[in-house]
Amino acid sequence: PGESTFISSLTFDANYRLVIAVLCGVGVVAGCLSLLLQKALSPLDVLVDSASDMAAGKFPENTGTMKKYSNDEIGLLSRSFDDMAAKIKDSMEKLQNEIKERRNREHEISELLENSPLPILIIRPDHTFTTNNMFKNLFGWGQSEIGDISNWFASAVPKEYYSEHPGATVLRQMLDVPPRTSHVVLPIRSRAGRRLDVDIHQKLIGGNNLLMFNDLTERKAA
Repeated sequence: PGESTFISSLTFDANYRLVIAVLCGVGVVAGCLSLLLQKALSPLDVLVDSASDMAAGKFPENTGTMKKYSNDEIGLLSRSFDDMAAKIKDSMEKLQNEIKERRNREHEISELLENSPLPILIIRPDHTFTTNNMFKNLFGWGQSEIGDISNWFASAVPKEYYSEHPGATVLRQMLDVPPRTSHVVLPIRSRAGRRLDVDIHQKLIGGNNLLMFNDLTERKAA
């Protein structure tokens, strides 16, 4: 009986140690797997964070060629994502520069309209237009009263000139397919019905069609 109890005690002790060893081994393996998964998934976490930053308007700073990528699928995905981010960032910067340049041109045009001693008409690429106060002083029409600028010219220029005079062809080219620069002298009726002999100088500036008018009526009469 004593010998049997001793053997049983040894067997239990061995089994206990085996269980402890197995549990320790499972813990070590689980820890290693956790570290490996964390290391493997960390690039994906970086991509998710980068995507969130891009949605908020913040772009990665280290999208250059010096960045190192792994040779697996995640590395290829990271490289493609960084290339896309760089292209979007470049497009956004170009767009911001274009907006800034457009605002600068609009500011220059505004100053030109305010300070010019001559009547001015500016036609934008979308066919909207702007006139200055001198334009209204000469012709009698304000910007909001004109409507369609081509129709206004067709009614303001005497019919016999608008349909037959070579200068009217030049005027229509100024309005429809504006050249870089052009010049024509045509009669234009004011709102009060007075016939004005007007020297029209046209110039294309940054996509905007600029027309300046010089009243020659008194000079011709003299």
